[in-house]
Amino acid sequence: MSRRDLLSDTTVHAAFAGIVLLTLLAALGPLATDDLWWHLSLGRLYAESGPWLDGDPRLHSAAGAPHPNAWLFDLALYGMERLAGLNALRGVHAGLVGVILLVAWRLLRRVSGSRLVASLGSGAFAVLAMYRLLQLRPSLATILITLLLLGRIFELRERRAPRRALAACALCALWANLHPGFVLGPVLFGVAAGGCLVVPLVTDPSRAKELRGPAARLALTGLLALVATGFNPDAFGAHANYLGAGAESAAEAFVVDEWKAFPAFALPLSNVPPTPAAWAGFWLLLLATPAAALHASLRRGPRPGRITGRAMDDDDRTTTTTPRARRPDPVLLALAGPGLLAPFLAIRFLWLAILPLLLLASMAGDGEAEQHASRRGGKWMAAIAALALLAAVPTASAWRILSPRLERAAYGDAYDADRYYAHAVWFLADTGVEGRLYHPYFMGGFLEYWLGPRLRMMVDGSLNFPHATLEDYSRIQTFSPDEDGGDPRRLLDRHGIDFFVGVGLPIEPRPGRPWRYTTTHLARSTDWMLVYRGLRSAVYMRRAPRNEANLDRIADWYARAGVPFDRQQGIDVRSVLDRSTGWAIENGMAPIDYPQLVAAAERARPRMRAIARDRLAWTWAALGLYAQALDLDASVATEPSASRRAFENARHRRRIWCLLALDRRQDLLDAAEALESDASATAASPGVDAETALVATARRYAGIEDPLERDRLAATWTPLSSVEGGQIRRVERSAPARRSRVDGPDHSGSQWNRSPSPAR
Repeated sequence: MSRRDLLSDTTVHAAFAGIVLLTLLAALGPLATDDLWWHLSLGRLYAESGPWLDGDPRLHSAAGAPHPNAWLFDLALYGMERLAGLNALRGVHAGLVGVILLVAWRLLRRVSGSRLVASLGSGAFAVLAMYRLLQLRPSLATILITLLLLGRIFELRERRAPRRALAACALCALWANLHPGFVLGPVLFGVAAGGCLVVPLVTDPSRAKELRGPAARLALTGLLALVATGFNPDAFGAHANYLGAGAESAAEAFVVDEWKAFPAFALPLSNVPPTPAAWAGFWLLLLATPAAALHASLRRGPRPGRITGRAMDDDDRTTTTTPRARRPDPVLLALAGPGLLAPFLAIRFLWLAILPLLLLASMAGDGEAEQHASRRGGKWMAAIAALALLAAVPTASAWRILSPRLERAAYGDAYDADRYYAHAVWFLADTGVEGRLYHPYFMGGFLEYWLGPRLRMMVDGSLNFPHATLEDYSRIQTFSPDEDGGDPRRLLDRHGIDFFVGVGLPIEPRPGRPWRYTTTHLARSTDWMLVYRGLRSAVYMRRAPRNEANLDRIADWYARAGVPFDRQQGIDVRSVLDRSTGWAIENGMAPIDYPQLVAAAERARPRMRAIARDRLAWTWAALGLYAQALDLDASVATEPSASRRAFENARHRRRIWCLLALDRRQDLLDAAEALESDASATAASPGVDAETALVATARRYAGIEDPLERDRLAATWTPLSSVEGGQIRRVERSAPARRSRVDGPDHSGSQWNRSPSPAR
């Protein structure tokens, strides 16, 4: 090997090592899988009652008992959590991902006979499968077992191996209890058997008779594997569950899921799957696989011998060399088809790109092809491709979406509590309230784990509820009229909701993301009492006799904390800020520097005073203290240093927001007229288009006679920019990431292990 080839090979291997390192760094980070929490909740139920449950105590809207599709995986996760804590699951996650990448590398090495090809192909697989790899879900078991079964398929294709066939059946039986994706196992054997029978008839009829034996072995093993998959709690009824999964969720705009088809002719977004790197990589695979297969099929003459028959556990020195036709391997060619088609059913199947990658690796690893590649600079092209894959991991792949914050303090937490608006969650946990909860979809599993079954949820990622519940949830979440064109808040009573968890700041969601802002949905409803308020979340309780005991619990909890609370009106945010500032900061109601901010707004130099008052006004508006924010802005208007355009634009938006929230329609019209005059006088100034939009919003609201329509506009208007929202979030006290939940026998006496709650 020349020095140039050695350098290119080293570059490819180093790039793959970098991809593995970054992937493991993310997998080892704080738990970032929303569905993990409901899997843990189900694991707790399975530990208590076994896989055959009578109902679903997690959900008040449950359609019945949950299917035990992944009961063994859930039970194992729960057992590990109880044994070693949530942080141990991070190690489990990284371990699974590491094993998957190792097995993928060995498979590619086996079919190609080339370490270079194996490293390049495994890097491509990691980038394409990244969104699945970085989620601790039962689908990791499906990916790993699929790779292991491919090894068994290659062995059975080469020779009789009864023990390998039995091992494959045992794997499928285990798989049927880990994840409903087990249906892929028998399918893979069937496709491989079909490839042995059909592909030679098209590409090389002289080999048709030779491959009948392998086809029979693969078909028989597939049939036995199918029988083995019946050894699960649902027996053969479990086979239909995976085929129907996700059919409804993909149609719902509020569920960002991977059941949507691969968008081949639409440019991808950077914040939802498929990520740009995965999208571009799969397109290259779509083009390269048939082109390479056609080119190889048209070549003439015998193929030189190469490594083909290595078992997964063989020593590197033990190889078999057999002369083979120059045409593509029929098994790999047949398997490549499903790997290319599956993502068009759902992008969650992008990890099946390993199948066409195996075909390409087998052709790229041909000895003659390697010699041509070396002469024509192909190895340096491989090195460049490997470096491109490495660069894609932290910039445009799923690593960017799912990897943890790399700050030292954040990486040390078992999970990101602020993602789940945990200040509101811990309020519900610590007060000990009971009943039915409305909440954002993505929070369902987290709430089940920490609050259930004392509080029961409306929706979660298991989708174990009727489609009508999804429709009602969507209407409530987006404040859209119900099926009769009426108030969507009535749907809360239809479902008997006791507590409403509103979250978010009034910021327009990023493209491709669902609507999240619900903090003020019930602010104008007299039927609901505000019992907790934070900078980014709120909890409302239904005023009803059934909640008298809950009201007692909440009042007692506030009394023990020395925080003012009115049993008739609920929490008075301004009173808490004035009288219990420390508590307000600790529990996410006030910024961490609130006392200094108030002092600066009163006594700082003009420029600093203007900045402080601008921040303070945004804080009060975010907390629903609209009148106080208006009064503060009125005083800011007299400050000479506050006349800068940036302050004026923010103040105009804030004023319109506050007047709209207070339903002061005439004042809105006056403000719109003044703003329009100001915009006309400064037509060349930046921000005029935004001010024109503000005027239009103000006049639109003032002209609406229907109170429900005004409520809807007030609840869904998004005056904050993402930058301003980020500034508010950065000064909120981080919610503590509690370490574990220790339950009593009846789940009624939960105890909590807490970790410190550092400020951001």
